[in-house]
Amino acid sequence: MAAGFGPGDLVSHGLIKITGVKSGDQVKETDFLVLPAAIALASSIEADIPALAWYARRSQLVAEVAGDDGGAALKQRQYAKVEYAETEMGSPIPSIANRVLSRLKSLDSR
Repeated sequence: MAAGFGPGDLVSHGLIKITGVKSGDQVKETDFLVLPAAIALASSIEADIPALAWYARRSQLVAEVAGDDGGAALKQRQYAKVEYAETEMGSPIPSIANRVLSRLKSLDSR
C-alpha cells in the first residue's frame, strides 16, 4: 500500500466494512468484510492488467487450503511446521517448496 493509505481509506471509499467483537476496551476479533464495490474494482483492474489474475488464483488456492479454519487454527497449522516454528522473528522463513512438491507427487501417484 502507498504511504498514508490504510483500512480507513478502504472504508471511506466503500470497499470494505470493519466489524468485530470487543470486550470492554479489548478487541477480541476484527473482521474485514469485502464489499461488492471492491469486487467490481478488482475485476476491472484485472481486466486492464491480466497479469494480476495471479493474485486472484492464489487467493482462491489459499481459501481452498484453509477450508473452514479461522485465523487461530491456521496459525496453529503453520507453527506445526518446523520451518515456521524455529524461525527467529524478523528472519526469512525457509522454503517448504520441495516438501510440498514431493507430497503433491505422492498424491498424484495414488
